[in-house]
Amino acid sequence: MWSKLTYLFGGPFDASLGLFLIIGGFVFCLAAIALPFFGLWSLFGKCGIERWRGLVPFYNIWMLTRLTCGKSLLFWVQLALQALCFLTALVFEFGALKLPLTVLFFVAQALVGVLIGLAVSRSFGSGPGFGVGIGLLPSVFLFILGLDKTEYLGPEITTYFAESAENDETEASPDSDDDSKTPQKSEEHHVDNDAETQDAEK
Repeated sequence: MWSKLTYLFGGPFDASLGLFLIIGGFVFCLAAIALPFFGLWSLFGKCGIERWRGLVPFYNIWMLTRLTCGKSLLFWVQLALQALCFLTALVFEFGALKLPLTVLFFVAQALVGVLIGLAVSRSFGSGPGFGVGIGLLPSVFLFILGLDKTEYLGPEITTYFAESAENDETEASPDSDDDSKTPQKSEEHHVDNDAETQDAEK
């Protein structure tokens, strides 16, 4: 192997540098793959669900969108765009449109990833900048989010409907009090009328 590296890179020093780059690239790729899984492992623990769900590819992102967006629509949109990007780049032949379509699908799926990242960030009480980081560099920012002390606050859509329901209840409570007081007043008026009729008969 060393002789092959020496032949490829032109000398002992260059060969050792090439070996270092190969090992470093392998470690970097392994870390890039492992870090988001570890981050999702920790995030699902914060959400109170089984941690093993964070280790299942595709299913973990589907579950994450359900937990942070309230629905899984963005997951399916991103998955479809990723498939179109892959098919356009490696399978289908579009001639001059091949590169523009590939770039278009890649940018679109990246934007959907940012939307998912913003939802994840809001669900754990972090800012929009952190959400953009999750969308563009999920390996790093999901790992950080899994290790920090933030707590799961729930999806924004659930919070919105919960607040709306509370506001409706508070707005409806004075009317219910008035309704409960009205029958009491009518009953008191009816009792007074009965007493007056009895006095008139006497």
